[in-house]
Amino acid sequence: LAPVLATVPALSTFWAVKDVVRRQLIRSVQPLIPLAVLSDILATSIAAACGEAAYIAVKTPGQVLKTQQQVAAVDEEAGAPEARPEDLWKASLRSFPMLATVDVPQVGIRTGLFVALHDSNLYTGPGSEILLFTVASAAAAFVCTPLDVARTQLLLSRQGLEALPATLVSIGEREGFEGLTAGWLPRLLWNGVIVGSVLGLCRLQYEDARTLVLVE
Repeated sequence: LAPVLATVPALSTFWAVKDVVRRQLIRSVQPLIPLAVLSDILATSIAAACGEAAYIAVKTPGQVLKTQQQVAAVDEEAGAPEARPEDLWKASLRSFPMLATVDVPQVGIRTGLFVALHDSNLYTGPGSEILLFTVASAAAAFVCTPLDVARTQLLLSRQGLEALPATLVSIGEREGFEGLTAGWLPRLLWNGVIVGSVLGLCRLQYEDARTLVLVE
């Protein structure tokens, strides 16, 4: 129950932080960038990345607590002596950078691509927002695949985030482009198409609710 309760506020945190940061950035960026569409893309992308970072920060303690409880249950079933779990907040601070490594840039890229496609009026037919959001999500998932591959290597080797650049270079030298994009198809289908279409639907509902609650 505790991990669920710790995770519940996370999604609302994303939207709240994204909206607040975007409003502030729009005011700051518009005087500096003459093209409104460019300032909109930049502000919204950064705001979405900040929202995702806040979302992960809120969600991380719940994820850590869930993992600790699962490990404790396995140890108990195996008859192993109960290990003292790491302090929740220390474990959360240690886990946050690794969790954010892929998701924060992916959300920022996805949002920037969606705003660019949306503002270009490339397609304005039925279901256009869901389709464009899915396309942007799929592209962002593919672009961030090397980060996901490197993160997996870091987790397996129990290295910290500081080893990320060297890991990316090492994979590129040993395995080339194929190694850096390993597992791209499942990521594209799940994180891109499925998650993108679902979040596209959620975004439509959120915009309606936001119009009712927030004053522009």
